[in-house]
Amino acid sequence: KNFNYISNIIKPTDATLIKTEKVNGITSYYYYSKNLPRSVKVDNELINLHVAVSTTAVTVGYPLI
Repeated sequence: KNFNYISNIIKPTDATLIKTEKVNGITSYYYYSKNLPRSVKVDNELINLHVAVSTTAVTVGYPLI
């Protein structure tokens, strides 16, 4: 269910998944989209969309949460 929700958020931006990490039960997905004007560097990669998924919530941040 969360992946459908995430897909609906990401699809309009045409973002590419750059990296995924799991910390303390929260999975973070880091994306980059050329269609979003601001970005930051994380591990030497440009990131401008961050989605964090826990068992109770999905949080989206631009460029990061």
